[in-house]
Amino acid sequence: MGTGALVSSSNWLSYVWAVVHEQATEASLGYFIVPLVNVATGYLLLSERLSRLQLVSICLAVAAILLQMILLGTVPVISLFIALTFGAYGYLRKIVPVGPNLGLLVELIAIAPIAFFLHSLSAIQRAGAFHTG
Repeated sequence: MGTGALVSSSNWLSYVWAVVHEQATEASLGYFIVPLVNVATGYLLLSERLSRLQLVSICLAVAAILLQMILLGTVPVISLFIALTFGAYGYLRKIVPVGPNLGLLVELIAIAPIAFFLHSLSAIQRAGAFHTG
């Protein structure tokens, strides 16, 4: 459960970082890639099978993502990180035999000390997002 908290928190932080650093397009592309990561995870790790029509739709989605990557003109590292962390979190939640409410509670308890520390550090340095002075 602690791993899920770290993976989801790194996903959230990378999204916030991307938006703050004017990389919203890359962040959005990352969440567009997530379904493909989920399909790959299901196929490779959970032994799920795909029909021909599903394979065709996946090929179209891959082509669209590759086109967006080409149009960006760079390797979208942020996009790939967001997609992989969100996909990893989904996989972890799938294999851990805990309900969603209890799982989220445990994840929040696990990540709270780190979040509190980072918030305190930000407040001490007067660099918080809500600091106005």
